[in-house]
Amino acid sequence: TEVEKLRTDPYSIYARHILGLTPLDDLEPDTGAADRGTFIHDVLRCFILLHLDTLPSEALALKELLQLGEEKLVEHGLVSERAYWWPRFVRIAEWFIAHEREQRDVSTPAGVEVKGSLAITDAFTLTARADRIDRTRNGKLLIIDYKTGTLPTSRMRMDGFSVQLPLEAAIAWAGGFKKIEAAGISGMEFWHISGGHPAGAATSFDSKRDPEVITTAAVDQLRDLVDHFAKEDSAYLPVPNSDLPLS
Repeated sequence: TEVEKLRTDPYSIYARHILGLTPLDDLEPDTGAADRGTFIHDVLRCFILLHLDTLPSEALALKELLQLGEEKLVEHGLVSERAYWWPRFVRIAEWFIAHEREQRDVSTPAGVEVKGSLAITDAFTLTARADRIDRTRNGKLLIIDYKTGTLPTSRMRMDGFSVQLPLEAAIAWAGGFKKIEAAGISGMEFWHISGGHPAGAATSFDSKRDPEVITTAAVDQLRDLVDHFAKEDSAYLPVPNSDLPLS
């Protein structure tokens, strides 16, 4: 996500990492959506860690996931939102269990919220924490990002403004994630989990292009971007810069 900021708002990176500035909190911050997103990620992480190899029956799996939800509502201080949020979470849980059972026919989790890194240049190392990485039946890796908010548009993905998943794929391809053996990339997916109607949906990052071609291009573009900002006369502008080498 920091790489995406470097492309769309370079000055925010300059302010944070070079000037050492951090933005002040809003006077009336609306943290509800962020808190609920953290809650969902935590519940799903715990559930998958309990069932890395096999899933229980659908009824038992749903019961376990709902129980985890009850526990995590308390842990995350969201009990006051239960009346509003719980029906949405129940829909999420039902969708997730049904989808997970289908997913296990093609892949199994190799890691959840796993940290990784990849040296891009001698002076720049890319780091990431992937929501989930699955290993498919053919031994390749599937990169999954749980999204509780809005998905990046297809245009953003095509134009290099949304590079989180391809860069995570690059780290995985190189064996940069802990305890996940290097392998080719079978795909990249957003799992949009909202609790609405529908409660969830799996969307390919780009179903028309080879994921390894996308991944290679993302690394090349990042290397060019890093080289650009390594020059003393490169400005960190507060708006997207069409002159940047990521397009």
